[in-house]
Amino acid sequence: MIFNNNEIISKKYILLDWNVIKYLKKPRNSSDVECNDLIEQIRKRYEFPFCESHLHDLAKSYSESNINLVNADLDFLQLLSDSVVIGVDEENESFRLVKYSPAKLFQEIINESPSKPNITSEMNPQSIFKVDMQELAQDHPMRSMLEKTGGVYGPGIMANWMNSLFELLFNEIDDYKQFREYVKKLKMDLENENSQGFLTQSDLAYKNFLLQHMMPFIDSLEIEKKDELVEIWKDVITKWLQMRYQKEVPFGELITTAYVMLDFHPLFKEKLKKKKNTLSNITRDSKMIYYAAFSKYFVTEDKECLDKTEFIFQAFKCDAKVINMEQFLKKFS
Repeated sequence: MIFNNNEIISKKYILLDWNVIKYLKKPRNSSDVECNDLIEQIRKRYEFPFCESHLHDLAKSYSESNINLVNADLDFLQLLSDSVVIGVDEENESFRLVKYSPAKLFQEIINESPSKPNITSEMNPQSIFKVDMQELAQDHPMRSMLEKTGGVYGPGIMANWMNSLFELLFNEIDDYKQFREYVKKLKMDLENENSQGFLTQSDLAYKNFLLQHMMPFIDSLEIEKKDELVEIWKDVITKWLQMRYQKEVPFGELITTAYVMLDFHPLFKEKLKKKKNTLSNITRDSKMIYYAAFSKYFVTEDKECLDKTEFIFQAFKCDAKVINMEQFLKKFS
């Protein structure tokens, strides 16, 4: 939510991942019960706020048939957080803790119109040419689109394909998996000179622009050591996002993109499961990391999320620490 309240709460905060909140609400064992007790003991020192990411996690399973379960989760979240939410001060690009009802913010979220991409033909290279389908790999993500057009590429065709691809990548495992594998071959396509005879001067300039901004990321996929990758990752993603931002890249956009794009790297890519680690889920996780970046501690029971978050915090030199519930107990007991 956007910060617009003068009643600022000046206290350090600990952000709990949604999986942790579920285990606090329905403890798996005595350790989870101890975590609940510990939170009450350290409330004078720390807030345990909720944020939009918690509610987006809840909203993905919302329906009229399970409204009672959702309301029970909202009631527990209100009790756990004491109705303290992390608000965004856009002017200063910072966070503020303020009082707000989880149920009210949840209602605002489910009433939002889902965002859809609006990619137009003007955003794509303007050349029209025919692709040699015999040379195009069978697993190329554009193959099915080009088969429908008889191999003809054009800016309008590309725009329609990219708009339809958006939802598939976010929600369908197979499409995202195919695209993720293709990214490793993107360098070959970008450096392919066979199509240059079809390109206009402006399209050639655009291709060079893409090479300048995308190649640092593509080259980074060959790095095999995390300690080497972490030193350059922020700069790599900054360069990528400068395709969209001529001035400074907003911090929120930078850190969430850095988290999401880790999934394309061989060192971090997650095993994809139906209705679980889709790009949509990974993107929601990235928003949680954004809110966690200025916390004292971020607590999660998701091992892959913990490893990736540690990497991101190191790359961005964040002071926040990421721990699991067992470590949380040891640290404060």
